[in-house]
Amino acid sequence: MILDERNSRGDIIRFEKHILTSDGKLLNLADNTNHGTLTDVTATTNQRGETGAAQDYNGTSSVIRIPDFAGANLGAAMSAMATIRPDVVDVASTQIIGQYDGGAGKRSWNLGVNLAKVTGAVSADGGATNIKVYHSGSILTAGVAYRIGMLFTVNSLKLYFQGNEITSLTQVLNGTVNSLYNNDVDITLGASLNNNALSGLFNGMTCDIIVKNVALTPEEFYDDYLEFLG
Repeated sequence: MILDERNSRGDIIRFEKHILTSDGKLLNLADNTNHGTLTDVTATTNQRGETGAAQDYNGTSSVIRIPDFAGANLGAAMSAMATIRPDVVDVASTQIIGQYDGGAGKRSWNLGVNLAKVTGAVSADGGATNIKVYHSGSILTAGVAYRIGMLFTVNSLKLYFQGNEITSLTQVLNGTVNSLYNNDVDITLGASLNNNALSGLFNGMTCDIIVKNVALTPEEFYDDYLEFLG
């Protein structure tokens, strides 16, 4: 999946398929520098049937970690998209991608899955006061591939499913978040962090994960979904 120039604007992370660097890291095509270190993550078939073109997480120890870098300070706008195929939908609060350490009080943002629901969280201060945590209804089925996403702008959090905004969200927490907390923890795929230990581990497939420091338009989110369809 190679997206057009418009849809690569603002990229800070772009993991397409399962392309590895010479030293075995997941290649970040956004900057060819801040790559992902894989732990217990293996290659698997993606939603288009391409062998070895996606990441498989075991739900117990799998994670991809990208050390914090200057461009990860996202400020007042960000977008993120990911392809997922959960093996199970009976596990609470799993993370697909984020920069989020709840135990250390260094929450910033994450996109995840809670049971059969798409979830998103953003924090202004790293804590649990100025934070938004939203989730969809139960829309995910085990073994089925989906394209999910999130959009943050000043004091606004939106979630996307199959290229469209999810218009009915449960607001678990709805504090004021005008800008994302600039923490110094790793960006992680397939798990969140709790005092730097793994938490919220995802069991299933991911691929084509993109994070941007700009707010995509609804049309761009749908264009991204069309790429998912291939």
